[in-house]
Amino acid sequence: MHLFNTENYDEKPFSIFQLEDSEFSAEIRQLKFSPDGLLIMLGTTDNVIFLIDSYEGRTKHRLRAPIYNEVGSSGMLLEAGFSPDSKYLITGSEGRRKVICWNLETE
Repeated sequence: MHLFNTENYDEKPFSIFQLEDSEFSAEIRQLKFSPDGLLIMLGTTDNVIFLIDSYEGRTKHRLRAPIYNEVGSSGMLLEAGFSPDSKYLITGSEGRRKVICWNLETE
């Protein structure tokens, strides 16, 4: 992953790191920074959400909601987003139309 300063794309990335996770084999569908800039949320095509430390590049949390594995439900992750204080991640899926609020301070 390469992180650039959005004010000057001509400069080299200010941070480069390889995503090191044995479960990280799917395509990235979503990428968002937390409002405090400490985490990067990656939503993947296999419906696993990775929260990456934006400074060190290590996986801090790996989230898979039970609704994504229910039989008879496609459970495709539609959207995920951080609360303004970066303490929560809210995810929504299709199929069973459920929303989950993850407390990132306890996950």
